[in-house]
Amino acid sequence: MDEAVLGHYQRRLLALLAAQASPDELIAQLRADPVLEPLRDYIEQLDPHALVVAAELVARWAPDKE
Repeated sequence: MDEAVLGHYQRRLLALLAAQASPDELIAQLRADPVLEPLRDYIEQLDPHALVVAAELVARWAPDKE
């Protein structure tokens, strides 16, 4: 696994979770990111229910710093 790709994925995922993107929107945006092409199969298998829980956790543990 290319660490640059993994880092990019983690940053994008966190940003989308923090933005409260719906699971379908989140997956679509990750799928459309050309940098994440090596992770396409993994992204296709993300569990929508797990993404909802992850978004709730991000909202609770990483609130906006406004």
